Amino acid sequence: MTEKQYVLDNGILRAVFRQTGGEPISLSVHDRENVMELLWNGDGKYWGEHAPLLFPTVGRLRGGSWICREREFRLGIHGFARFLSPEHIENDKENHSVSFFFRDNPTTAESYPFRFDLCRSFRLDGNQMISRVTVKNTDSVILPFSVGLHPGFILPSDKSRLKLEYSEPPRRLLLSDNFFMSGEAEPYPLRDDRYIDIDNSLFDHDAIILTNVTSVTLESAEFAESSSSQNKKTPHSVRISCPDAATFGFWQPAHTDAPFICIEPWRGLPSFDAPDGTLPDNAMTRPGTNLLHPGDEFTFLCETEIL
Repeated sequence: MTEKQYVLDNGILRAVFRQTGGEPISLSVHDRENVMELLWNGDGKYWGEHAPLLFPTVGRLRGGSWICREREFRLGIHGFARFLSPEHIENDKENHSVSFFFRDNPTTAESYPFRFDLCRSFRLDGNQMISRVTVKNTDSVILPFSVGLHPGFILPSDKSRLKLEYSEPPRRLLLSDNFFMSGEAEPYPLRDDRYIDIDNSLFDHDAIILTNVTSVTLESAEFAESSSSQNKKTPHSVRISCPDAATFGFWQPAHTDAPFICIEPWRGLPSFDAPDGTLPDNAMTRPGTNLLHPGDEFTFLCETEIL
């Protein structure tokens, strides 16, 4: 049975979502008489997803498990939110918005023994898609969680780059040889203090994770730096702003010629590396976790602007 899809179209942007995980599977811009696709198509040759929601963890857990309520539970990379079926969906086509509502169930309790409500909502406003993830603690105990986004965007040209805005010079959080957090960080050099020129070799050791970033623009370097930048066929740029993110991750599949890049605002971190035999992470005390008191809500806002 084909999964139902939900479409928002405000005459400038068109977005398509699937029910499972409330995941965007298309984001395109009306470009005169054409429609230009911006979101990665999910080709499994490189990466079979589009823009999954990361919850209740971001990244890998050491050993694939963690300790919750004094028991050990198995949980895969990036958690389970991208696999959830919504309890209900609110689609307001007049206001170009859609919201997907999820909650805990017996399956989520097998890896995350807490009660929660989770809402992933989207609204088109001019040339922006505004998304919100809201986490509510419906349990009687503190809710530990991480949350993040993982959208993949098609590279606008053969010479694409990222333009970063930041509160302080970005620092890279380094990964260990096992692809867990090493606990070390170093300044990350930017060309002209703002650019990362995209090359797949940058990701041979998995993701680049940077602190202090406030927004990221994916753009075509060859058009931006030439007189042809005024040409009507100039590729569109995509700017991601996320005031609630503590870090931004950047990722392509290693050792490939992948024609897309993932720009990932996170509020959480993968596990830190540790010697063999070390106990799994404790969900309440693992670095980067968020703690939500009973009845409280947390909102994670992200704006995607097409330039």
